[in-house]
Amino acid sequence: MATLLVSHDLHKPVRNYHPLLERLEQFPGRGHCLESTWIIPETNHNAGSLRDELGMLIDQDDSLMVVDVTRKGWGTKGMSNACNAWLKRNVSMSAS
Repeated sequence: MATLLVSHDLHKPVRNYHPLLERLEQFPGRGHCLESTWIIPETNHNAGSLRDELGMLIDQDDSLMVVDVTRKGWGTKGMSNACNAWLKRNVSMSAS
C-alpha cells in the first residue's frame, strides 16, 4: 500500500475542476490541506497508475504531479492543527 501526494494546476481561464475533484474525493481517508494538493493514503495505486487515471480527467495543457510519500519525512509551516494531525496519522516520520 502506498501513500501518494497529488498536486495539480489547471491552466484554462475557465477551469473545470469537477471531474478531478470528484475522483479525488472518492479515496477513503484522503487529506486535502492545500487548495491544489491532496494526499491519498493506503492506496493500491503507484504514482504512475494514479497519474494516468487522473490525467484522463484534466485538459492537455494542465499540470499534474503524483509523488509516492510512503514513510517519508514531512514538515509544515502555517498549516492547521487538523492537517498536521492528519499527517501524523497517515504519513509517518514527522520532521516537526
